[in-house]
Parts: sequence; structure tokens; C-alpha cells
Amino acid sequence: MDAELWVYLEGFLSAEPPPPPPAGFVQIPAGSFLMGAPADELGSRIDERPQHTVTLTRSFYPQSTKVTNQQHLEGHRPESCGKPQMA
Repeated sequence: MDAELWVYLEGFLSAEPPPPPPAGFVQIPAGSFLMGAPADELGSRIDERPQHTVTLTRSFYPQSTKVTNQQHLEGHRPESCGKPQMA
């Protein structure tokens, strides 16, 4: 795991607010939203229904760009991820 990202994630383990996300990541804030299509929406598919409320209890920070093949491969090599160091 990238050292900068690990330091960032460690911020969630403390009572202090986390630092801003590393470059290349975006915040998806906690909250509720409607997911899916209303039953009467023309052109919607059966797998989009029923429309329902989804609640995220915690914010999260996905990468803002697609993962490259190289990043994917690096994430699956055991030697590319160090053992997490808990404070």
C-alpha cells in the first residue's frame, strides 16, 4: 500500500479528524440517497428496482481515476503491501 495512503487511513483510527485525502482521491460523504429507478420510469430495467434508500454511515475515499493494469497487479503482489503498523 502506498505510504501516503496508509498514513491517511491511519487517521480514521484516531479521534482526531482525518487529514485531507491524498492526491488522486475524492471524498464520498456519509449520508443517505435514493438508489434505483421508480417503478413507473420508462426504459428502466428490472434490476434497477425497487428504488430504495441507501445510507452510508461513514465517508470513504475512492481513487478519482480508473485503476491501471499495473496498479492492479501491484496490489496483488504480497511484497507490494507492507504489514500495517498500528500505533
